[in-house]
Amino acid sequence: MPGRRPAAYLWSQAEHTEGLTGYLVRLLNGGTMAIDQDKLTEFLHKFVGDLGATMAAGNVLVGDRLGFYRVLTGQPMLPHELAERTGTAARYVDEWLRGQAAGGYVEYDPQTGAYSLTPEQAFALTDPDGAVFAPGAFELAPDGTWMVVEPQAGTSVTDNLNPVGRVYYSFSTFLCVPNALSQDGGYSLGAQAGEEPIRRLAADAGYTRFRRAAETPFNIVYEVRP
Repeated sequence: MPGRRPAAYLWSQAEHTEGLTGYLVRLLNGGTMAIDQDKLTEFLHKFVGDLGATMAAGNVLVGDRLGFYRVLTGQPMLPHELAERTGTAARYVDEWLRGQAAGGYVEYDPQTGAYSLTPEQAFALTDPDGAVFAPGAFELAPDGTWMVVEPQAGTSVTDNLNPVGRVYYSFSTFLCVPNALSQDGGYSLGAQAGEEPIRRLAADAGYTRFRRAAETPFNIVYEVRP
């Protein structure tokens, strides 16, 4: 349609002039739904909090496994200093620290650019044998269950030559395969690996029990246990 603005442009302009919730309210109220902006804002805050917590859980394990929390205990550090102490990449550490500070898991000093742990954060994040060890909440128990959600994929290329396969092969080209090839280990299964390669990978990692627990038109859920 001549003169029609792209959706991304309209969204961007709306964010600048009235905020996300105001824009949504205006769109919805233009139809048949009566939306309370304050209640919508309250709900979206809850959703963003849940989304942030979900995404941050893995980074808590990263901080524990790579020793970031333990090394930060006792003195503030710049990202490159923490990277040097832990033998990791400074740019990666910088991004991890920013996310941790945004979640309140570490402290940030804008005057110096350094990050640190409060005594309370250190107490909860650094001692596996202590009264409270927050990273332990995200670790698999000795006889726990690991639920693996994978794309719906058949055992052969022909099985996956369909609209769903097209989507996942495209994702895999940009994300899964490049990420796998950048790591040691020799595994580069891609998004459409199928059940048997994933089963072998789990076995190679030391897991002894593997089964297909559930599936949808888009995903398969595997139950993996020690």
